[in-house]
Amino acid sequence: MKEDYKGGKCLNKFKRIIGDKISKYTPMLYTHLSFWLKTGYFLNLKHPKSLSEKITYINLYKQSPYATICADKYEVRNYLKKWGYDKYLVDLIGVWDNADDIDLNKLPDKFVLKCNHGCGYNIICTDKSTLDIKSTKIQLNKWLKENYGEQHRELHYANIKPRIICEKYIEGLSDDQLPIDYKIHCSRGKFLFLLCVKREEPIKWEILNSDFISIPSALREKEHKFNALTPKNYKKMLEIAKVISTDFDIIRVDFYEVDGQMILGELTITPAGGRFWYITKAFDFYMGNKVKL
Repeated sequence: MKEDYKGGKCLNKFKRIIGDKISKYTPMLYTHLSFWLKTGYFLNLKHPKSLSEKITYINLYKQSPYATICADKYEVRNYLKKWGYDKYLVDLIGVWDNADDIDLNKLPDKFVLKCNHGCGYNIICTDKSTLDIKSTKIQLNKWLKENYGEQHRELHYANIKPRIICEKYIEGLSDDQLPIDYKIHCSRGKFLFLLCVKREEPIKWEILNSDFISIPSALREKEHKFNALTPKNYKKMLEIAKVISTDFDIIRVDFYEVDGQMILGELTITPAGGRFWYITKAFDFYMGNKVKL
């Protein structure tokens, strides 16, 4: 999500100027500085209490053995097969180790290209005839060379073999609107909260409980709030998220719903990077109390 608040802008400027160097050479300093800039309070790793602190602690010291495979946008498909949930994933069109191996002539008119080893490595193509193929391949190969895990201190990404995947384009509610994200946060089979995200300018979101009732005190910026409608498959989404979370102290399971069909988007091992900039401090600590380390 776009970080259009003061701390988010400061962090982005910090990352552009010195963040990458600090992350590489003094990673713990980067962890503490980025945490403070995003959340507005100092990180306590000796006695973590908030949800942000506990996710950061898990990321550094207590990762699930399934963390890397589930963070890998390609290999996660094999993990989900054990639950029988791979059938809810977006159709996979292809996978490559190098962008130069992609024959775009064989791809449909609309598609999504992603690198599997980080976040934000996405190219959404809605009209192949207007796609700059050369620039697209240059960008993809540039992303392949990046180590997202080391740069952002999300260690489960660091050991992923970089690949490019192509997925079917998901038609939204209209030609220029993507479907709403339903992001369910869980811990060891227990529901924590639901974040709904409407991707428009400015971005809108809402936080709800398991009964799909809004929690007004949770959001830091109320002006971005919207009233999300309960998806048809909400009970099934809850069931799947709880089952998957039995392998994790904390995980976020993302869903979409298009024309009444449920789609499982991705699994996020460190929601918000372990730095919840969009929720209030009180809600951060309230949710942290529900996660047992």
